[in-house]
Amino acid sequence: MKQIPWIYSGAILLAALLTIAETRAEDGCDEACQAARKAQDPLSPIKGVLTDFTSAFGPKTWSNSTRADNYQFQPVYSLENLGGGEGNMILRGIIPLNTIPPMGDRGRQTGIGDTILQGFYVPPGQDSGFSIGYGPQISMPTRSSKDFEGPGWGAGPVLVGFGGAGPLVYGGIVAHLWGQNGVSSSLLNPIVFYNWSLFGGSYIGYSNSITYDWKASSGNRWNAPLGLTAGKAFVLDNDSILDVNFGFYAVPARADTAGDRQFKWAVSWIIP
Repeated sequence: MKQIPWIYSGAILLAALLTIAETRAEDGCDEACQAARKAQDPLSPIKGVLTDFTSAFGPKTWSNSTRADNYQFQPVYSLENLGGGEGNMILRGIIPLNTIPPMGDRGRQTGIGDTILQGFYVPPGQDSGFSIGYGPQISMPTRSSKDFEGPGWGAGPVLVGFGGAGPLVYGGIVAHLWGQNGVSSSLLNPIVFYNWSLFGGSYIGYSNSITYDWKASSGNRWNAPLGLTAGKAFVLDNDSILDVNFGFYAVPARADTAGDRQFKWAVSWIIP
């Protein structure tokens, strides 16, 4: 019950964010602001390397003995104008490097987890301000040891939606994965950001993964972080984009062995 105030404070902050965005929806968005929006859009036809680093702590401690790290290296490559202008295909890899806390007489362990490959097809003719993409995802057993075992060989569907009005952007990713050893897991990644041209590509909002493990015991199925991320996009001299962000999240709904707080940061490079 001590985590409940995080729900209220996070909801109030997000509501205030959306209210501010609505009142300024007609504001312009300069070059840096447009660059930030491109980095935030999972359906944007880009080429580059995205990263995501999460350190989970707890429960109720910041000690390294409870810290678990997940670093995701995400190369992205887009195939544009397929079939003579019939849509785009966004290809993304998710390669995890994980660190787990000490267990028994063993110290901290670091290794590679199972890799996931995703493909989003974005049909043409979506001019309503909100685009939809969909496709498959495939999991491969690239783990360096059993300590970092994930779904192994697996597959499932992915649905992506993204749009916006002025500096406000919103959308999300919904996915499910069936894997080896009975793995069945769903993911929801809401994305809500407000971009400030005033600060040259700065933004604040929410982007994190909410997961549900269908095979876990009751009370251990949800992992639902709640918090905020802030960042800034930089347009470099060669017109490439460097995007940097940081976030802090509480995890009021989680498995017994999961951390109750997360610190996140990401550095991404988008090729012109």
